[in-house]
Amino acid sequence: MKNIMKINSIKIVLGSSLDEMINGKGDANFKDWLPNIYYQIMHEFKYKIPDINLLIDNSNQYNQYKIYLDNSLVSSFTVDPKCLYALKTDRTVIDFDCFELEPAFGIQCKKIFKSEGNMYLSKGCNVVNAYQLLSTDLTQKIRKQLE
Repeated sequence: MKNIMKINSIKIVLGSSLDEMINGKGDANFKDWLPNIYYQIMHEFKYKIPDINLLIDNSNQYNQYKIYLDNSLVSSFTVDPKCLYALKTDRTVIDFDCFELEPAFGIQCKKIFKSEGNMYLSKGCNVVNAYQLLSTDLTQKIRKQLE
């Protein structure tokens, strides 16, 4: 029997321009990525997370997502669903001054053009699209909550 995580609710609020991330418009669909998040947390921590509630909020900034765990805001970041993002790893070998740091929540990434993806991969970065960035952010926040 899997343990139930000590988080009762997970809510992700997306700005109106990020509607395509959950409704299948474009090449990214966050709903398709959700099973991977559930599997990763169950496999890594042996915890079952509650269902993730996805909402579109027109009053939210149009390209911002917010993650709430038990109604506490744990992340807020602005993304462009048409771009890629280079994420810092322990293998990253480029000057990190060029990366954005979202100070309140600690996401270190740089928005890049699709044509730059291979160059950033060769420099040790993870290269992800907007829904993978959101997935990574959510997984990191859940990990932090479990530690």
